[in-house]
Amino acid sequence: IALAGWLAPSAFAADPSPDLTITKTSDATGALAIGDRFSYTITVANIGAATAHRVVVSDDFPTGVAPVAVIVPFGADLCSVTSSQVFGSPPAVSLYCPLDPMAPGETRSTTFEVALDHYARCGALKNVARVTASDEPAENQGDNKATALDTVTCVPSIELDTTAPAYAHRGDEVAFTMRVHNDGQTALGSVHLSGPGCSPTLIVDGNGDHTLGVGESWTLRCSRPIGPATPDPLAAAATVIARTDTDQKVTAHDGATVRILDPSLSIVLRADPISGTDGDTVTYSYLVTNTGDALVRKISVRDDHLGAIGTVPQLAPGHSATLQAQRVLSTTDVWVTNTATARGIDGAGAAVLASDEASVTIVGAAVHSGGSGNGGDGTAFTGLDATGASAAAMLLALAGVCLLAAARRRA
Repeated sequence: IALAGWLAPSAFAADPSPDLTITKTSDATGALAIGDRFSYTITVANIGAATAHRVVVSDDFPTGVAPVAVIVPFGADLCSVTSSQVFGSPPAVSLYCPLDPMAPGETRSTTFEVALDHYARCGALKNVARVTASDEPAENQGDNKATALDTVTCVPSIELDTTAPAYAHRGDEVAFTMRVHNDGQTALGSVHLSGPGCSPTLIVDGNGDHTLGVGESWTLRCSRPIGPATPDPLAAAATVIARTDTDQKVTAHDGATVRILDPSLSIVLRADPISGTDGDTVTYSYLVTNTGDALVRKISVRDDHLGAIGTVPQLAPGHSATLQAQRVLSTTDVWVTNTATARGIDGAGAAVLASDEASVTIVGAAVHSGGSGNGGDGTAFTGLDATGASAAAMLLALAGVCLLAAARRRA
């Protein structure tokens, strides 16, 4: 049977088709470190026999890598840089390049700069770029992705934050808190903390093991007594030392300053005039002075008979303020001595107190017993009580009469 006409070579010839290839390279020399910049070059070629349509180049960058520019030219076309981020996770950055149709034998390329931020993981840095076309057959897609491989140096680092109360008083125990944090890219061991003038004790240990992992924090605490010889201010420093598994040493230093307060107030109470009669007006002056070495705030002045006198918002060391109050002397409510009290707080919130007294004398006025110690107008008296003196005279006269009668009976 003759089949020559049916088996002609042209009957089995494949239709022309596009065949895309892609390469990706990095110009980084040696290991990279956080903050470095380098460039990628992506090259796409159509080695097929037909035009490639709807060509797209895409590149999902590894964590911590992102183009410096937001628009990247690709031949006559433009690529866009997109970024998305889930809360609590680093950003995900991608390059998307839609290209015009590529004729057989055509080649296009782009070179763009990228930066390495703190999200980058140390070790191998693998970046894969891909190319697709809507009409490229599956059998031609084996070379549609390319990889650039770099290395990121694992940089060890440690951070120390030392805190203490801003203020203290002599006799106090001041607590120092040290927070040690691994802000590097490799785990740390042999962690040792010294200072700040006391022996720190570990109170929070991340995951509970003896390794300070990447991103892990430890908290240590110790206390120092504030004695008579403790300098003011008290400046205390701490140092932390740790090592990597390759015995690379890292250190950090930090300190805290505590102001030691010696707060004191004085109050001087004066009456003007210091004596008078029923109906006279007496003016009381309350002189409040900061006699300590610390600012005192919210000072309230109170009289045990006249009540609240007023407030002083604050007094710096050596400064004074005067408040006044008046009283009309009266025989209906009697007291002799007024006691004034000043009360404020220092920077640590501790109370600062002072008190003083003043007396008023009534001259040439009758005195009524049963004076009240409560607030209100009244008269203060000093000297003899006239009623009492009269009673004493009568008793003496009566005693004389009795003695005279007794003497006559004996005669």
